[in-house]
Amino acid sequence: MNKRKFPSGKMWWLPFVFTIARFGMAGLFVWTFFKNGGFWPVLIYLAGEATDVVDGWLARKLGTISELGARLDGLADTVMIVTVGLSLVIKGLWPIWLILPLTILGILFTITTDPMWAHYDPLRKPTGLLFFTSIFLTLCFPYESVMGWVVPGVTVGSMMLIGWRLGYVWNWGNSPETKF
Repeated sequence: MNKRKFPSGKMWWLPFVFTIARFGMAGLFVWTFFKNGGFWPVLIYLAGEATDVVDGWLARKLGTISELGARLDGLADTVMIVTVGLSLVIKGLWPIWLILPLTILGILFTITTDPMWAHYDPLRKPTGLLFFTSIFLTLCFPYESVMGWVVPGVTVGSMMLIGWRLGYVWNWGNSPETKF
């Protein structure tokens, strides 16, 4: 991996601020979810997802992509998803076993993504879409009829993505073009 020095005069630290903010938003989500409910947890969750988009975009735009930043981003994603998922379990909206595939997938992405080439990873967008959609639907429509679709969808989607992720990493790690 290329070691980059942060360019002087650029706000190299700005993507880190957005990533670190996501850790705080996970805690703020829990507090509002159990204290107030309603609109605030949804707004905080959406803001957390927005920081995920902005931090990577800023790092690429500023030319300050780093291994630490990429690892922290993956860890912040996993912390946010698992924290929100556990909150949904505690409230009785999701079964407890649903946390396992979400956690496994989050950990797989955190430890297997090549930070310098993460934006080329074809499984990042489907995984993010699965997490975002399932959590958003659960927060906005916490009805049994909706959960009848969300829970099986997350289960099957997560298991497929875990298998695809393992296969992708295995094949990518064995190809001559590997960036690892």
